[in-house]
Amino acid sequence: MLDLDSVTWGGVPGGVPGSGRASDFGLMLANLSAVTANYRKAGVGRFVLASFIRTEGERDTVRDTPMMPPRVVRLTVPPGIDPVACVAVSGR
Repeated sequence: MLDLDSVTWGGVPGGVPGSGRASDFGLMLANLSAVTANYRKAGVGRFVLASFIRTEGERDTVRDTPMMPPRVVRLTVPPGIDPVACVAVSGR
């Protein structure tokens, strides 16, 4: 499983003020391509990507990253349910 937040952090220097999301998203895409290429060379055939995708455009851009045909799913937690408790209960 690849948590896309972990390949996004970096505080891109020289970014356009007010465009933090765009700069971070671009960094994430570049890192995602590099990381998945390394894993594929090592024999990993499937990836589970975890992230919060804000727009259909972001979803499509991640989908176009050269990995493999993706399956996009949306996970939701009903109001009043602690997501951390869901993880603890499921053991995942």
